[in-house]
Amino acid sequence: MGGREGLIDTACKTAETGYIQRRLIKALEDVMAKYDGTVRTSKEVIIQFLYGEDGLAGEHFEKVYLDLFRLDNKSLKKSCDFTQELSEKGEEEMKKKLDKVVVPEKISEIVSNPDILESFRKEFEQLKADREFLRDEEMKIPFEMDSSYNLEMYMPVNIPRLIDNIRRLNNINANSVSDLDPAHYFKKMEELQNGLLTLP
Repeated sequence: MGGREGLIDTACKTAETGYIQRRLIKALEDVMAKYDGTVRTSKEVIIQFLYGEDGLAGEHFEKVYLDLFRLDNKSLKKSCDFTQELSEKGEEEMKKKLDKVVVPEKISEIVSNPDILESFRKEFEQLKADREFLRDEEMKIPFEMDSSYNLEMYMPVNIPRLIDNIRRLNNINANSVSDLDPAHYFKKMEELQNGLLTLP
């Protein structure tokens, strides 16, 4: 008797949920995302002012691993803070550190320009603040984490793969030194950030 009840219950639920799904599809068949980012019906009635409330397509999200999360403050400072050597050990030590990442003709210009040094310092502080925000607010990483802790997050853009693709297309070796002008880089980064749309 119990088996028969289960079969009847399953059949009824299948029919009921199937009919609900059909009604939903019929109700939403004329709803579409428009080029201005809104979601509207065929009569131009706005359903959402921004697709999915964030404008991002969920089916394109990817798991991304960022090495930045695992670095403690000391390691982060050692690898990303180029002004540390100048303040603690002097100009020659900073030149040695820059020699690993920048072509020699750019090093003297960087060390002698206070505006570029200040930009380097601000960039490091921003990088540190961004890491703390992602750790504490987005991923809720515990203060004490071991090597097995999962540090992957879902993102609409796979940034590490994007960087690798650009390197490959332009024949850039990841270990080679850069000939980019830091002042030009900081200017372009500021322009990019000012042009981004920040959602609440």
